[in-house]
Amino acid sequence: MNVTNEPITDYAAALEGGGITSAYLRANTKIRGWTSLMLFGILLGSLFSLIYPIVTFFQNPSHAITPYFGYLDILLGVITCVVGLIASIGVFRRLPGAVFWLRCYFVICFATNLISVVCSGMEELSAFEAKTTVRGIVWSVIWFIYTFRSKQLEEVLPKRFRKASGGEIVLAAVLALAPVACFAMGYYTMYRRAEQWSVADIRQADLPDGTFTDGHIIAAKLENAIIQTPPDGEVGTCVLNCLGSYCLFVASMLFGDDGDATFESVRQESRNEEFGQMRETEVTDETRQINGRKARVKVVRLTGDKAEDESYHWRFAILYDPETHKAAILSGYDGLTDASYFDELLTSIRFKNEK
Repeated sequence: MNVTNEPITDYAAALEGGGITSAYLRANTKIRGWTSLMLFGILLGSLFSLIYPIVTFFQNPSHAITPYFGYLDILLGVITCVVGLIASIGVFRRLPGAVFWLRCYFVICFATNLISVVCSGMEELSAFEAKTTVRGIVWSVIWFIYTFRSKQLEEVLPKRFRKASGGEIVLAAVLALAPVACFAMGYYTMYRRAEQWSVADIRQADLPDGTFTDGHIIAAKLENAIIQTPPDGEVGTCVLNCLGSYCLFVASMLFGDDGDATFESVRQESRNEEFGQMRETEVTDETRQINGRKARVKVVRLTGDKAEDESYHWRFAILYDPETHKAAILSGYDGLTDASYFDELLTSIRFKNEK
């Protein structure tokens, strides 16, 4: 083959004559402009995709119970990095399958970011994660279209030169199936765990006098309080009502965590509709250590629009036990200045029936 530095003017004739090869393109074309920026973004994004899920894996408490979704994040990061490197090297070496791998990379970026938004919701993502996700979706669409329309990319890899081999297509299929299998395992595990949520592991009949259970946690009965509990062997919310003083709801969740996002989400879900239109004024928001466990307690004052409206306190707390992965949830409403009833019940909570 006669390799020259002259620009290629007739790709069709060169291809038909066997004049264009990877070596020919490397010698006679130059990567420039937007194509250079695209490759730089791919290399940077591949490195980020590899490192970020590994760094954040141990920061997510839910991975301690169901690690498959954490493994999925890491696996997707590795696959994204591998595909990005294959695509970048393919463009630098002018390989026929390079554009195929470029499109695979952008499809992966689009799909993973979109799934993150659909599954978690934008409100569940941190500000950094939300910005990164939106950018990932937008830029993956832009660059995917670029691989079809770019004249600069066509100069480097002519359309009639591009062709993915059978082996490359098989490899892409294997890389696509691996995260699907991990995703399926994760959901299967979560389904099995969910079956346990409605089954009590602590029964009232097994408890000593002066205590009660919602099916998962144990707490002390408060003096003068009327207690409503779920039927023995079932799980549900307990209600402690001391007429004229307070109303306290006690519940639990399995496989919880002590994160701020979980706290705020559960708190909003727990708000009593009767007080839904009242304004909140924060009184305290603190983290405590109770019997060696972390608890977050938030107290707000609820007031109406009119001056003559009564005001109330809404006391909310989550106490998390890392050993059993249970979280106790307390939500109390009162017009008292003394919170001793709330603190008394919070400190009495146990997560196992140790006889």
